[in-house]
Amino acid sequence: MTDRGIISGYQGSKPREVLMSKERWEELKSNPEPEMEESTEE
Repeated sequence: MTDRGIISGYQGSKPREVLMSKERWEELKSNPEPEMEESTEE
């Protein structure tokens, strides 16, 4: 969820922050973006 910009990164004992608004979350749920496939080529 950090990579997707939903929550902040790890900050020791501090709680993570929510970075995405509820409105944006609802928008993404109704219109999901295609996931990027990770390349496993060497």
